[in-house]
Amino acid sequence: MKMPRWLPSAAQFGTSAAVSCILKFNMVYWHFLHYHGHKLACLSASSLAGLFFGSLFWGIVVDHFGGVRDMLVVSHVLSAVAVSCNFLPLVRDFFPALLGLTVLVSFLLAADFGVIDTLCLASTDSGDGEYGEMRAWNCLGCGLASAVLGVTIPFAAVGVFSIFYAFLLLQIPILFMFIVFLPNPRSDKVAASESDETLSLLKCLKSKESLFFLCDVFLYGLCISLPEVFGPIYYMEVPNASFSC
Repeated sequence: MKMPRWLPSAAQFGTSAAVSCILKFNMVYWHFLHYHGHKLACLSASSLAGLFFGSLFWGIVVDHFGGVRDMLVVSHVLSAVAVSCNFLPLVRDFFPALLGLTVLVSFLLAADFGVIDTLCLASTDSGDGEYGEMRAWNCLGCGLASAVLGVTIPFAAVGVFSIFYAFLLLQIPILFMFIVFLPNPRSDKVAASESDETLSLLKCLKSKESLFFLCDVFLYGLCISLPEVFGPIYYMEVPNASFSC
């Protein structure tokens, strides 16, 4: 079974829209639950930690076992179950439980990031610019979902919980797309290439170029961490704060 040419772009659009429902509006949800200050910061940091370790885990799973379709289907089904736990008062009103759920949801959502990009690269010819066009659908899905939810939440009967309903609704076409159109087994050529050319993490770290790149990424993340993590907290807390001269 050959992967349709439109599938990577559609996957970029759909998964980006679904992930944005959660990651872009987590802060609104936590603020609605009256979590402020250090608790809000802990929830933000736990979400990023889940994404980091989840990306490593799902990448290793795909590298060693293949079965991209099975992995994506399992991760999306589990993420739908995990996100549904936000409807339980016992979970959302108990901070440690919400903290653990935040890590779990981000861990499961991380399956989309590297794997979907890999599908895009596998379906393109090097140097023809198709990858950039596919990535553009990722931005479109994120922007469209954020704009629609941003306008909808204040007027929706379910309020902030509309972010979870939107996420769950998007899982229907996404899962249908993966199950019906995405081929599962890896080709012998890819498997042979992987077995011959795969480098261990230790060998990569010994390379000066890799170390320089990792340091550069770390410094970049360090610079954007404050506005990225604490910016939304500032925007929501400052209007309610009182200042004295």
